[in-house]
Amino acid sequence: ERDRHPEGSIIFATTNNALEKLGDMLMPHHRNRLIVVNMRNATQEEWIENFAYKANIHPSVISWTSEHPELFQSFTDLMDEKGEISQANRQSNRMIYIPGDVDRESFVTGRSLEAASDVIYALEGRVTDKVITSSLIGTIGAAAAQSLSTYLAMINDLPKLNDIKASPHTALVPTSTAAACMIVHRTLSIIERNWMDSWMDYLVRLPKTVQGMFAMTAKKENYHKRSVVMTNGKFQAWALANNYLTTNDKV
Repeated sequence: ERDRHPEGSIIFATTNNALEKLGDMLMPHHRNRLIVVNMRNATQEEWIENFAYKANIHPSVISWTSEHPELFQSFTDLMDEKGEISQANRQSNRMIYIPGDVDRESFVTGRSLEAASDVIYALEGRVTDKVITSSLIGTIGAAAAQSLSTYLAMINDLPKLNDIKASPHTALVPTSTAAACMIVHRTLSIIERNWMDSWMDYLVRLPKTVQGMFAMTAKKENYHKRSVVMTNGKFQAWALANNYLTTNDKV
């Protein structure tokens, strides 16, 4: 069997947690042939910075998830010492999967968050908001869809990307900080060298806290477009003038 794979190969398989009650059970003699490792959920920060930006997840979804860490909670976090989940704990998070709750036909997972992004990209500007919300209910559940819809309502407050590229000094600046954050999330996903200067001209028109959010994310080692930002002359000048925004708090 080993000869079938290149030297150095690592073979792994995934399955559902038995606690999810989906029928994925390993018999003792099967487990004895394997090394079993339990995987935790991705954290809010991991999902956004290691996946969402690279995958060009819709900015409304990124902004929403950045404000709702409970979306990345596992049902195991709600269990008591006996491995049971009380009714109060079940009601404390209506957006994730909890075994035994038959009314949760749709719920939030990393997979369904990406699907929600696909739904929004496919339908925005083509159907009514009600149709989009209904589609999201079937994707991530009613509670999550209604929460996400408040972020979708801000889409009309965002400037067009081409306006930022062509006229950064006059492009629309949203009145709410939440909408400004959504612009930053969108930019972090798709920024390129050929319009980085225009982006910096626009960025300085946004609230200082939002400027800092962009810088703090862009400078992280795992940010997939770090070199695009960090090598830009206007960003370097901005960072020099606003160094306090990109310096970690000292303990």
